[in-house]
Amino acid sequence: MSAEQLPFFQNPTNVSSISLHQPHNSSTPTANSDTDTNPDSIPPTHPMRTRSRNGIHKPKILLTNLSIQEPTTAAEALLDANWKKAMVEEYNALINNKTWSLVELPPNRRPVGCKWIFKIKRNTDGTVSSYKARLVAKGFLQKAGFDFTETFSPVIKPTTIRVILTLALSRG
Repeated sequence: MSAEQLPFFQNPTNVSSISLHQPHNSSTPTANSDTDTNPDSIPPTHPMRTRSRNGIHKPKILLTNLSIQEPTTAAEALLDANWKKAMVEEYNALINNKTWSLVELPPNRRPVGCKWIFKIKRNTDGTVSSYKARLVAKGFLQKAGFDFTETFSPVIKPTTIRVILTLALSRG
């Protein structure tokens, strides 16, 4: 099928700004040279109106205070009251949720270390919303079969939910 047989080229208004056999060259003037530089002046070929054609644009977000940096170590974070408060909140949340229990270390085992991760949460205008501190385990140091034998991921798959609901409905 040639380009002239395609439905797009059957409408003569669409063909005026398209050159089939000549490559576009900036030195060669075209009939619609003003439409080449300004996309808003191109007449719409369909009834859909986009946001940009209606003059709706997202505002540019300018971050105002980039001087505040995230600490890389716990020692750096403890020097700032905001980060210290975030660390205390994270530690209290872990204790209140009973995330772990202290036990005696078995022989020939290494304890799993942990690391503090710090993140600044910002509002859309760039101002600081909150300081977040997370205590994460260094699980990459463990060896399967030696340091642990099984893993647990508290994720429910949609298939499991469907099976449970089907069983509950079938048994009344």
